[in-house]
Amino acid sequence: MDKSLLHSQHKTATVRILANEACSRTMPIENEYKFPLNDPDGTLERTMETHPDFQKITIRQGYLRKGCRVREWNEGPNGKHRFIFSYKHRVEDDVVEIETDIEEDDFNRLWTVAEKPVEKIRFKKVEGTIIWDVDFLKHNGVTYFALAEVELPAEDREVPSVPDILKNHAMGRMERHCKALTNKRLSDPDYAARVMDAFIKHKPLPPAEDIILKADLINI
Repeated sequence: MDKSLLHSQHKTATVRILANEACSRTMPIENEYKFPLNDPDGTLERTMETHPDFQKITIRQGYLRKGCRVREWNEGPNGKHRFIFSYKHRVEDDVVEIETDIEEDDFNRLWTVAEKPVEKIRFKKVEGTIIWDVDFLKHNGVTYFALAEVELPAEDREVPSVPDILKNHAMGRMERHCKALTNKRLSDPDYAARVMDAFIKHKPLPPAEDIILKADLINI
């Protein structure tokens, strides 16, 4: 079979699968805000390990073509172990995120071509319709960057205060849709170190959680 025809058929089939998946449920809107965290001695991470309100999840993820990502999600021996394909795309002032579970074999194949791999420990807390994620990014098993994210319902723009456990570590809140703290960029430990240095240099006096940080503050 002609290779161009085979590619066309494969592309059509892929689009059809994604379309069927999207039509089977409401497309979720990603509405999240990020808070860089200062935890130089690991106090926060050690505390979260035993915190009863947060669930621990081990994650590794990598990036494919623009907007596409594969992720392994492991909640431990008594939880879910998932392999996920996701796609994100900004539409006007919103980010549409579609994700679906895939087979482990498919994940392993895609992982061989994934770029900018990220490994992290996540601590998740659900408060009704609000989700808090606290991530500790790892390089060779050692944390090199920490950040919190709050996920809100699509229409909400009122950002809640960070949980008490984070109040002494939050260095401010990034603007909505700011790309400075995407995991894709933070996959580079050198970039992450420069970001943290910039935040520390400009860190306002506590409490800092309600200070809105702009991307140009980093200037790197």
